[in-house]
Amino acid sequence: MHMHIELTPGIALLLATAPIGLGLGWYAWRCRSLPGALILAAVAPLATLWALTSIGEVSASTLERKLVWANIQYVAITLLPVGLLALSIDYSGRRPWLSPKHILPLCLVPMVTLVLLWTDPLHHLMRSTVWLDTTGAYATVGRTFGPWFWFHSAYSYALIAAALGITLATTMSTPYFYRRQPLALLVGIIIPSTWNAAFIFAPSVMPAFDFTPVAILVGVSSLPGGSCRSASSTWSRWQGTLSWKTWPTACSYLTKPTGWSTSIARPRS
Repeated sequence: MHMHIELTPGIALLLATAPIGLGLGWYAWRCRSLPGALILAAVAPLATLWALTSIGEVSASTLERKLVWANIQYVAITLLPVGLLALSIDYSGRRPWLSPKHILPLCLVPMVTLVLLWTDPLHHLMRSTVWLDTTGAYATVGRTFGPWFWFHSAYSYALIAAALGITLATTMSTPYFYRRQPLALLVGIIIPSTWNAAFIFAPSVMPAFDFTPVAILVGVSSLPGGSCRSASSTWSRWQGTLSWKTWPTACSYLTKPTGWSTSIARPRS
C-alpha cells in the first residue's frame, strides 16, 4: 500500500503519540493493581492506534486506501468511549462493576458499528456519500454521514457523559486535599471530548488532522504522576471511603508517595 508521508508539524504531533501512548500503557500495566491503571493500559494503546491510522489516512494516495485507514481508526473510535467510562468506574473504586456481564453489553453498539462500517458500500448507513476532498492542504475523505453514524455518536457521547458524571461525583465526594487526581481525570475526559465534538460539528474551523487521540493522551497522562510502590498505601484503600470523619487517620497514614499521585503530606494543625 503506497503512501507518501511528508513530515509536517501535524504529522509529527501524531507520530509523537506512539512512544508516549505505548510508554503510558506499559507504565499503567505495571501499576495495574491501582484504581484506573488496568483500564488506562488499554486506553493509551487505543489512542495510539487512532493517531497512527490518522497518519495513514492522510498519507494514503487514493480514496480507497484512505477509507481502509479510516475504517481501522474506528476500532479505537468506537471502543474509547467504553474505555473512558470503565476508567472512571475503576478509578472511583468500583472495580466490581467492570465484570464481563456489565462491560460486554456496552460493546454491542461499537461492534455493530464496525460491521456496518466495513459493509457500508452495501447500505450507506455510516457514510451516505464519500469523495476525495482536495480543497485543503491535504487530500482527505469527504463524506456525509448516514443515520447509524449519528446513533453511534449519540451513544458514544452518552457513555462519555456518564464517565464525566461518575468522575465529578468522585471528585465532589473526595476531601479537598485528595482531589488533584480525580480532577485530572475529569479534565482528561473533557479535553478530548470537546475537541472531537468540534471536529465533527464544526469541521470548517478545525485543522485537517483529528487530534482527538493526542488530546486523550494529554488528558490522561497526568494520572500516573508518581512511582508505582505497592508497599505504600494505595489510593484505592481510601478512594470512595474517605470522609471527613476519617480525615485525621488518613492524614497520619498517607505520608508516603502513592502509585498514582506524587505525595500526600500531613496538613498543618
